[in-house]
This record gives sequence, C-alpha cells and structure tokens, in this order.
Amino acid sequence: MKARVIDFSADGRVLLEIEGKIVTASSRTALPKGNLLLEVQQGGDNPVLSPAGKQAAVQNFLQSFLGSGTGPHNAVKLLNQMTGLHSSQTGGKTDQSLTNLLRTINAITIDGSGDISKILQTEAAISPQSATFLPKLLQKFLEKGSGRTEASSLTANESSGLKKLAHILEMLREVNDQPVSGKQSDFSFFPCFFAGDSGWGQWLFRKNEEKGQQKEQDYSLSFFLEMSRIGNLHCQVRVQGQTVQGDFFVDSEKISTHIRQALSELTDLLNNLGYSPVSFSCEFKQTSMMQELKESLQSLAGMEMSIVDLRA
Repeated sequence: MKARVIDFSADGRVLLEIEGKIVTASSRTALPKGNLLLEVQQGGDNPVLSPAGKQAAVQNFLQSFLGSGTGPHNAVKLLNQMTGLHSSQTGGKTDQSLTNLLRTINAITIDGSGDISKILQTEAAISPQSATFLPKLLQKFLEKGSGRTEASSLTANESSGLKKLAHILEMLREVNDQPVSGKQSDFSFFPCFFAGDSGWGQWLFRKNEEKGQQKEQDYSLSFFLEMSRIGNLHCQVRVQGQTVQGDFFVDSEKISTHIRQALSELTDLLNNLGYSPVSFSCEFKQTSMMQELKESLQSLAGMEMSIVDLRA
C-alpha cells in the first residue's frame, strides 16, 4: 500500500497518511519521512507495517511498462519532433507549459554531439523536487489540451502515448525512492532519450558490495535501449577501479558484427580517459528486450513474478 510517513510518537509508533486517512501503527523497521510503499506484517487493532522495499515499486513499474505497447516509444519520438519544430519558431506566442516541457526534453536528449553527461541530467528530470519534473510537465501540457494550444491538436493516440509515458516515468521514479529491504540490491533506474526518432530506453546503476579492505570504485551499469537503426541493444558494464569489462547483446547478427568492428574505438576512448585494462564483447542474442529488463529488475529487487508471457 502507498503511505506517507508524517511523524513519530515518543513510544516509537509512526503516524501515517493512507488514502487520505491518518493511521497510527507500529513498525519493526525505522521509516524515513516521506512517501513509502508498505506491507502489513500484522493486522488487527494494532497493525504492524514494514517497508515493502523496491519489490512493490518494481512490480508497479513492470505492470505499467510491459502493458504500454508502443505508446511511450512513439511519445518520445513525438516530443523530439515537437522540440525541433519549437526550436525553429521565430514568432508568435507559444504555450508556456509546452516551452517548459520541451526545454526539459532538450536538456536530457542525447544528440550527435555525443554529450554523455545528458544521461546524468535525467536524474533531475524524474525528481519530484525539481522544477523540471518531467511527469508533472507532461501532465500540465496535456491538461491544457481543451484550449487553443499545441496540446489540443494532438490525436487520441498521441495524447494517450504521452499519458502512458508520464505514468511510466512516475513509476520509474518510485522505484528509485523506495529503500532497500531484505536481500534486495540497492540500485537506481533512469530513462534515456535520443534525438529525433533514434530511440530511447532505460539504464540501471548499481554500486557493488565492497569486500574486505576494498576501497576502489566498483559499480555496474546496464542499458536497455530500443534504437531505430540498431534495434534492441542490451549492454552490461562493470567498472572496478580502472578496469572496465562490458558486454553488448543485440538481436541481429549483422549488427553484432558491426559493433564488434567498432569496439576497438570504444576501448581506445576509455584508455585515453585513464581506464585500463578495458575489455568489451558483443554477442547476437535472440531475446526480448522487455524480457531482459524484467528479469534484471526482478533479480535486483529479489522477487519473482509473472505478468505476461513475453515469448507469445
């Protein structure tokens, strides 16, 4: 269940707001103030609750994402098209909600300049504390659709796609906000936008557990991308100190050959940045990108669930 932790009493009980009602409960786990997903450990007159951790948030995200069809992908293409048109305008009044929305999209979209830092700027775009909170900007723009604004010219499918994208980004943000519980891994999850109709996707960051006296950086990155020319691309990278090891997986033998031929360029680039040794491989793997994302999230969240048969 969704709840907001309001305050704590002197005897250790917690004051919660659940569906607009104020509830007092006990918790065996320290709860931070703010919004949480909770599960009931004990019912009755004196309920005992604990954080559901990332499991419930991951389940909500996957249910939204796997059932969204091509709507979000088409919505990203639409936003990029609108950004280009907006940039070329020289006169006339433009709806402020659209201006704010497209400015944010432009700030986080990777284009031909290869500014990889834009990937990191997506953190602000899905942070509710930010003025550029993307789901809210999308909702504001769509709410003005009844007037004589750019939103009123959207087709039903375009409007539906933008709504789905806003909901998915909100669920994605919720995954990041939930604390780690039990055997779950601590990870962060972000969207990834590319210019024009080049594609979009998601990426995961996970800091690996330190062992012994290990002090060097040790983290993993996973990318799940839907690219217009490459197709589905899954990339796993682990960085340990200055060592980088990565694997690309694509669903085309031709694309796999193309990427393998370009890996030396990527290796040289990382060597010039001070990383060594660097090792990358690329394999042809005929699998569903959504299946890969689903399995990775479930593993990190320490869960097993079946939503749809992705092989059908």
